[in-house]
Amino acid sequence: MSIPACPFNVSCDIDGPHEWESNSDVAGLGVLIGFVGTAYIAFALILINYFVAYDPEIPPPQQKRSIERQIRSTARRVLTGTETFTNTPVNPTYWIPNPIDVKLLAWLRLRTTKVLEKCRIALPDFVTARPEQFRVGFNKPILNMCDAQILTGISILTSGFISLDNSLSSLHWKMIVYLAWFSCVTHLSGLTVLRRHLQGESWARYTRLTLMLVLLIMLIVAMIPTAFFNWEEGEKTAYISAANLDTPAICFFSIDCGKALYYSKEPEVPLSQTPAFIEMLISQTFISFGFIARSIKLSMRLSDRLHRNIRAPLAKFSHRQLQRLEVLLYSRGHTSTRTNASSDLQSLRYGLIIRPILALVIMFRTQAELFNSMLGEIFWLWVILLWGTSKLAIASYNEWEFSSTKDHVSPSDQWEFGQVLPVLLLVAPLITLLGPFVSEPAHPDCQIQGMEQTQVSDHNALPAPEPGQVQRAEGRPNSMAIPLLARGASHEAGQRGADDHGDHVNTDRAFERGRIGLSSAVSGEYYSNMEWMLPYLASSFVIIAVHIFFLFRYATDTFYSLYLYLEIPEPEWVYPYWNPSDYMFTQGGVFYLVILTYPSAGQAIILLGVTVHDWWQRPHGTFDYYRRSVVFWIMAIVVHGLYACIIYLEAIPLYWKFVSVILATLGLYVVYAVTCWITCCRSSNRRERRARATLM
Repeated sequence: MSIPACPFNVSCDIDGPHEWESNSDVAGLGVLIGFVGTAYIAFALILINYFVAYDPEIPPPQQKRSIERQIRSTARRVLTGTETFTNTPVNPTYWIPNPIDVKLLAWLRLRTTKVLEKCRIALPDFVTARPEQFRVGFNKPILNMCDAQILTGISILTSGFISLDNSLSSLHWKMIVYLAWFSCVTHLSGLTVLRRHLQGESWARYTRLTLMLVLLIMLIVAMIPTAFFNWEEGEKTAYISAANLDTPAICFFSIDCGKALYYSKEPEVPLSQTPAFIEMLISQTFISFGFIARSIKLSMRLSDRLHRNIRAPLAKFSHRQLQRLEVLLYSRGHTSTRTNASSDLQSLRYGLIIRPILALVIMFRTQAELFNSMLGEIFWLWVILLWGTSKLAIASYNEWEFSSTKDHVSPSDQWEFGQVLPVLLLVAPLITLLGPFVSEPAHPDCQIQGMEQTQVSDHNALPAPEPGQVQRAEGRPNSMAIPLLARGASHEAGQRGADDHGDHVNTDRAFERGRIGLSSAVSGEYYSNMEWMLPYLASSFVIIAVHIFFLFRYATDTFYSLYLYLEIPEPEWVYPYWNPSDYMFTQGGVFYLVILTYPSAGQAIILLGVTVHDWWQRPHGTFDYYRRSVVFWIMAIVVHGLYACIIYLEAIPLYWKFVSVILATLGLYVVYAVTCWITCCRSSNRRERRARATLM
């Protein structure tokens, strides 16, 4: 039966006979290993580079040159007598390192250094003596893989578009799409770690962004036909599909043809509620969001405009409004003129109004910094890498199973020339990786200028800057001479000393009084002074991973296909619902519950931490410190776990999920308000008892 809406000279009927041929150039094992292996090798190099060689306190090249020009201009005006260092304005938009990366890497490298010292393990010479070559050694193979993969991805999509006239099957088209997905992920990985290098080379930056944009547009267009591929797997019956595995893929480049094929089989369920359509939207969102975020960070102009026009005005507005609220609710009069009643009322106002707003401010700031950190980017890469792996694994299993049912057709698992070559090409980046490590160090006069750091010539040498102005923007002097792991230890030790004086005096006094000011929260001083920040961030990271796990469980067929491929019995909890995507987005509304509960749980944990901060700072021994840490870890896990159980317990209906979330949030705040009231009453009673004892 022909479909009138299909304008192509091929048979698009789902029930009609179609020729099926194995395609080892698309579904071959060697091709899969080549594309997937390259992406995972690039991710592994980025992960090792982050924990071992990445220095979050080195500013980007363009920002550093801007700082150097500002310093030279200021020095000239000072030397000519027109200005002094004290009245010279400092550019407030200088680069600031991400505090999460700085704290995490300093803590990890300090602990690693101590463990290595206790075990009497010496680090290799290229780590301690040549840290710049160590960083360059990671950049070169990643750069080579990115250049190769972006051209490979464009080539395979171009070949796929050309082959559409030859009745390329829908299954092989889906495999082409996700092979190009891995090329795109590999290049996004390169943009993550090579950002500072590309910021210093305009031609290379614009060339790679242009090629990446071409690949992204081709990939998004190629994903459109996959919205109609609701295939059956084994004995599981999903929604009716507009295509069989062997239906020509060209039929679904016409939206009208695809809709006609789908609604001819399933007139009741809208196409937008099918798993394939939702998975297509998720895939396009993942890859587009990753490209846009990295493009903004790669361009200093876009980053500066974003900072000047959005972030800086928003921060100033928030700071000003929070200061007004703090002045309004928290009187700053003389302590001697305050009565006991006004002091109790002030404490109650602080607990019921200031502290919840403070928790909300810290929650938004920490989540923004977590998202903007290199750690957040690496985690995002890991998510989209797993997403593409799950989709390609399902398509590969379908190809193997479908080919096995055809007579005289063997699966695409034969090793041929086109299969061996992609596997052998995986060795090339590893050879490039060894080069900088085994080579001799260059002469001091002709050493490689680092990709991440530029030096000022001797004739531009300047006097020592004022503390808190240039030094904060410049980072640590001669940081490249410090071994990578030892640098983390020195930063951690220096931070402990810095936390006891200088800019932290007013904040520490506020902490000693049990009052954490709203303006202090905006300035971001909470990472060094709040011991409960690590449990909060760690539990947030874990709960994000839990939500992504359930996204994979409900929005893909990963678990079901894995059990089919391994030929083992499927547990009842793996696939309890008729359609996982339907549970995740359409009927269950779990996605909206995640958006609602994640910030609520985060604010509740921070509110708990701000409340117990005064108790945490009391004098205590080592055992008490660890006991308090364990208690707060348990509290953070319990709060996040409570919301997760409400969301993912399948026995709770949708209506009661929303009701339970609202009741749980209100219950936490009611308990907190009652605790504040009891604390205020106990403080008032203690004060009255002391007054009576004094009179007696």
